[in-house]
Amino acid sequence: MNNQVQLTHAASAAAWQLSIGRGSATPYSSTITAMRNAAPTLNAASMASTVRLTDASNRSTTCTADDVTCQSAFGNGSGVVQAKVVLRYPCNLDMLFFSLPNCSLPTSAAGLVQ
Repeated sequence: MNNQVQLTHAASAAAWQLSIGRGSATPYSSTITAMRNAAPTLNAASMASTVRLTDASNRSTTCTADDVTCQSAFGNGSGVVQAKVVLRYPCNLDMLFFSLPNCSLPTSAAGLVQ
């Protein structure tokens, strides 16, 4: 449960950071840093993340680096842009009469770009 709570918090923090990333030289790396800082006891290397910006025409750009593609996906401020972060984290669920090894905890968060 603790991992799921931290993962959810990490997605929220990352989506917020991405939503204020317009004009930033490092929107992707700042988003990843916010994600990792929000879940300090999770293994950062095990968190799988998707960082995506979607414009008002429903065109989606997946950011994988602080490059021109990611920076230009924010647009010029005239269109609505959604910032979304999807996270997955590995788990092994063991309960009294139930075991689910190699499961994956998913979560996501989104916000409008400021």
